[in-house]
Amino acid sequence: MRPPRVASVAPTKASPEGNTPAVVKGARFYNQPVVLVDGVPAETVDEVDDSTLRVLLPPHPVGTAQLTVRTKFGESAPVSLAYVKGNSPFAFEQKTLMADPPSRGVFVIERVVATVLGPDQRYYMGTMDGHVHALTVSPDLVVTNECKSPNLGRWRSVMGLAFDPTERPGGLPRLYASTAILFHQRHADALGVERWANGRVERLAVGGAGDAACLRVEQEGFVSGLPVSAHDHSPSGLTFNDNGDLLLLVGSSTNAGVSVPGDGIGGIPDTPLTSAALIAHTSRSGFNGTIRYSNYAEPAKAVITANAEHVQVYAAGIRNALNLLLHSTGSMWAADNSANTGFGVTSLSCGKAGGEPGNEKDRLLRVEQGAYYGTPNRARGVWDPRQCVYHPPTDTVARGGYTPPAALFTSSTNGMAEYTAFRFANRLRGDIFSSKVAFRKSGLLWRTRLSRDGRRVVAPPWCFGKRAASPSSCPPVGSWSRRKCFKRASSSWCPSSATRGACASLACTRRGGRRSAATRWRWSGGTLCQATRARLSAARPVPPCLT
Repeated sequence: MRPPRVASVAPTKASPEGNTPAVVKGARFYNQPVVLVDGVPAETVDEVDDSTLRVLLPPHPVGTAQLTVRTKFGESAPVSLAYVKGNSPFAFEQKTLMADPPSRGVFVIERVVATVLGPDQRYYMGTMDGHVHALTVSPDLVVTNECKSPNLGRWRSVMGLAFDPTERPGGLPRLYASTAILFHQRHADALGVERWANGRVERLAVGGAGDAACLRVEQEGFVSGLPVSAHDHSPSGLTFNDNGDLLLLVGSSTNAGVSVPGDGIGGIPDTPLTSAALIAHTSRSGFNGTIRYSNYAEPAKAVITANAEHVQVYAAGIRNALNLLLHSTGSMWAADNSANTGFGVTSLSCGKAGGEPGNEKDRLLRVEQGAYYGTPNRARGVWDPRQCVYHPPTDTVARGGYTPPAALFTSSTNGMAEYTAFRFANRLRGDIFSSKVAFRKSGLLWRTRLSRDGRRVVAPPWCFGKRAASPSSCPPVGSWSRRKCFKRASSSWCPSSATRGACASLACTRRGGRRSAATRWRWSGGTLCQATRARLSAARPVPPCLT
């Protein structure tokens, strides 16, 4: 049989952001035809007949690209396609969240590092100083009510927030907060030998917006004994699966598997629950999340002695992912911060160390039970040898039980959310948006297209917006996750003037900074928050990435 032939593609100009609808005409489009743009598959919308395909074109840098069709019988000759700057249907504007009354100026909140949209449509923000704030926001972007939880512990920071959607049908569910004492070596005398196991998940009861005690600690240490590095890797992003079990990210205690006293990350070795996504079987009757160890004075020798069956490793080899995204298809994703020069050497085996890694790109991971993603944990390597071996993110070959990343990001990419709205003719629906930390206006918003089943990346991360004011992400309905904020700016992605204003917000600060103003972002054409209308003014554009 002969290979396919492409006669034309319409239109001949496409958006660099991708998802441009196109019709490809030619001949012999049978036996599993796939449209490729410089080797990247387009998403097939309809195989009309053997001579016509309807597709959504993938993202591509500005310039000329070559489009082909490939079948089991070969690949066609290419036709040219132009990706044109300024052809994007997506635009952004920024709007500030105001205090009540607005004459008081912008709304300010101290040192926020974790945010989630609650089922009551309030915005819950966890801070570096150990509080959770609940905000009621009006459609015109005014914070009309704020309440604050008690402090969750001396020196303790809130690193992640989540609601369990399976709890209390018809009522408000509980709020869960991952907390940790970062840089705990500074408090060694007070915390003692158990300081490396100071990570916890707290459970808070949620009251009404007018309730003075709208956030009350219901159970301190709902999960406790979680490991924390001597630097800033800790329990962080968390979510719940459909069974009502808690999934939780815990960072590594080492840079790349090897601990040396005085190394850049703190000189404490990995222990049984570091560098992993954990599952806490919270749906089980009699759940007990109090983890205890055999040896606190020598972490390398620590073995779990209590409740190991209640809190277990779900997926291994995750160095420092700060956000765990449960996609609408049921797949789970994380952006994992990779190793850096100056923080420790790599592990070649459980008894042999290599050299310093480079400053590596971050990994986009599809988090699956039982997988190993390349950051060693020698404590678990005793019984799982694959976890003795470091794999850089550029290792794209799955072998020896190692699962390579689905894609790579520029470091440091942290925030992550799914676009769930029906706007833009569904052209963004189901895409993952991830954000790079905005040091010196270097922030980027990445867009990643997934397959329809949510299990594969069909177009690699593409820069969707420049100079984000903070490492923010695009909030899905009912969920808005964000972990560490290093920039004194605050933002969230919200709809344009015709849709609504009361969307998720994000306030961030440099670690050690004083406070930050909460700022709103709008999508031209709308985004995930669609319930009410508001007129927004004094907006300014956010430059897209079109080059």
